[in-house]
This record gives sequence, structure tokens and C-alpha cells, in this order.
Amino acid sequence: TEQEAESAAHQEFEKELISELIDASSFEFPEAFMDRQRERAKHRAQQQLAQYGASVDFLEEQSAEIEKTTGEEIERTVRWTIISEAIADAEEIEVTEADFQQHIEQLCMHYQTTPQDLMKSVRDRNGLAAMGAEILNIKTTQFLLDNADVTCVGDDTDADVDDDGSNSDDEKSAGDDEKSAGDNE
Repeated sequence: TEQEAESAAHQEFEKELISELIDASSFEFPEAFMDRQRERAKHRAQQQLAQYGASVDFLEEQSAEIEKTTGEEIERTVRWTIISEAIADAEEIEVTEADFQQHIEQLCMHYQTTPQDLMKSVRDRNGLAAMGAEILNIKTTQFLLDNADVTCVGDDTDADVDDDGSNSDDEKSAGDDEKSAGDNE
């Protein structure tokens, strides 16, 4: 449907915007810090595989691949976290009680649960701070999307496109070519 296509386009734009910001960043992390983050991500990935029934042998065989994949992902995730927190601080973006309530309502609809059950689960996992960080990330990302100055870069950016979608430069060029061909006769 049109709404799904629009949603997919929005998600792709968001993904590209975040990726551009991450790629443009040039700060370095202490290696010990990154080692801890990679180890945590690797452990989480192994736990998830184990929950799906992966054997110990399989986990050991896949350990290097998991480490490589999670290492690349974790560095980008950490970069984005630092960038988004800096933007939130600079723009004074904050998470309010109303933001929490709205987020909880959305999660309840998505997971088909009650606010009480959801909050019990969040509290049991000491996840309130993580939820606040997620909401802040969502608000910061929305701020960036709302304020993005989008510039298309490509080979065809200089072409003039008429209201009917035709390229007026192509028509001029074709007419100029015919005129030049006629001059050569």
C-alpha cells in the first residue's frame, strides 16, 4: 500500500541519515572500552542463539564470525549513541513523563499487553534507564529528520526537469544537435 511504501521510504531515509552521521565521525574509542562492548555484544548474540537451540559446538564454531559481526555493529552503535547524546544535549532534547507514557502505550499495542505487565517486565530487568535512552534516541532522531537539509548528489542534479517529468535540457540538446547537423550539410 501507499502507507507502507511511505513508511519504508521514511525508514530508509532515517537509516541513511544516521549512517552518514556515523561515517562522518572521526573520534576514537579506548580499545579496552571497545573490547568490553564487543564481548558484551558477542555474549548477547551467543545467548540468543542458545535460546533458539544452537549447540555448544555450533556456538564455538561460530564464535569468530559472531565476534567479527558484533564488533563492527557495536562500534557503529556506540558511535551513534555518542553522537545522538551530544545532539540531544546541544539541542536540549529531554524525555518527559508524557514521552514515557506515549512510548509505553505504543509498546503495549505492539506487544499486546497491559501497561502494568509491561512496566513490571521493565522493572524486573532494570530496564527503565534503557527505555529512557531509547526514547531519547527516538526523539533525537526525529529532531534530525525534521531539521535535515537534504541535498541530492548525483550526475543528473544539473538537469532541469519540467512539470511533465521531461528533461528540458535533453530537448534543447536534441534540437541543438539537429541544428548542428543541418549546418554541416
